[in-house]
Amino acid sequence: ELQMAYMLLWTVLERYTTLRYELNQAPIERIYQLKDDPNFCKALKEVVERKRTVFRSDNPRTRVVLDPDKPKNAINYYYQIRSNIVHRGKAIYDDYNILFPSINELLKITRTTIMSAFSMSETK
Repeated sequence: ELQMAYMLLWTVLERYTTLRYELNQAPIERIYQLKDDPNFCKALKEVVERKRTVFRSDNPRTRVVLDPDKPKNAINYYYQIRSNIVHRGKAIYDDYNILFPSINELLKITRTTIMSAFSMSETK
């Protein structure tokens, strides 16, 4: 259920960036544009309390670090979790302890980013 919820949240984020940014880009390229969104960056710093690492399921030697001061790295971290869910190359240990804080953080960050965009559009 947690994996399903994470994938749904990721779909929301992809849909949001599709509506917000250029349509002629790959989904991950649109999501990378969030690294320049001040609301996303601010929410990331406010929500993420500590750096964490996740490893690729298809290449366990490759790690991705969540760093609230590096938005593109943070996007890569959350995307890697999504990829590990979808492309299960090898068993992942400790799924719950990876997914639970990540989904809670990403939900707060996504909600703040989207609501801030709505607020900005209402003032224009």
